Amino acid sequence: MKRTVLVLASILVAATSSVAIAGWRSVVPVSIDRTARRASGSIGSARNSADATSDIYCYVDVKVSGVGSSPTAGAPMFWGVCVANDAAGNYLACSTQRADLIANMRAINGSSLVAFVANDSGYCTQVYLSTGSDFEPPR
Repeated sequence: MKRTVLVLASILVAATSSVAIAGWRSVVPVSIDRTARRASGSIGSARNSADATSDIYCYVDVKVSGVGSSPTAGAPMFWGVCVANDAAGNYLACSTQRADLIANMRAINGSSLVAFVANDSGYCTQVYLSTGSDFEPPR
């Protein structure tokens, strides 16, 4: 009986230990550097933050030029926007029509770390995206 209890206790300790070190977890709160015009943070950390202001996101808007949205209207126009608000009340946003930056914006999901840089005119000069299991998921 003692041996069975000892074996079960060893298995339990080993299982809990492996869970504790099995995966690296990152909490990356929204951070805005107004001087460098740079914002970063993970989607999950922003969603799970205790404050009511932190958020970071990007979206893509597609419009068709010409009259109405008929199939014969002009070519589609893509416009991407990234926005960040941090816990201190700082705000930064940028927009772009560059296809490479819009591609990164479209790939963002709940397990993403997002960073972007805006120039003085408010246009995005960089949109960085990293997605992985180590970033805190939204709860």
